Amino acid sequence: MKNLLYTFCLLLTFSCEKADTIRVAEKLTIELGQPFKMKLNDTATYYENELLFSFILTDILEDSRCPSDVTCIWQGLFTAAFSCSGCTDESFELGNGALDNPSTTVQNGYKLELLEINPTTLSTRTIDVNDYELTLMVSSN
Repeated sequence: MKNLLYTFCLLLTFSCEKADTIRVAEKLTIELGQPFKMKLNDTATYYENELLFSFILTDILEDSRCPSDVTCIWQGLFTAAFSCSGCTDESFELGNGALDNPSTTVQNGYKLELLEINPTTLSTRTIDVNDYELTLMVSSN
């Protein structure tokens, strides 16, 4: 009986799998000129006495940036997609500034700028879309 109980406990221990954690999207209230961080599906809202606009990081469309552990002849591309409520455009993309991949957009007279992309790329790993964290800033245009 003791052996049966021991075997059952052993099987139970090794049959358990780590459960995936689900991240709840954040709702951020942003201030002009103050950098802020966004992850996938986060919402950033700017108020000035009333709601002016709100945008959501909806997708990472491309990440071909040069891995930090490799020497490259150019920086590569990064593009993130956003949807926006109360903006000049219902959707827009921001990139790393390479080629025709602007790191800024102007919406309703405010400049939105992509300042930093994390994590940095490595040749030995693939970045999951949920691991990206973008640093952005909104300022008067």
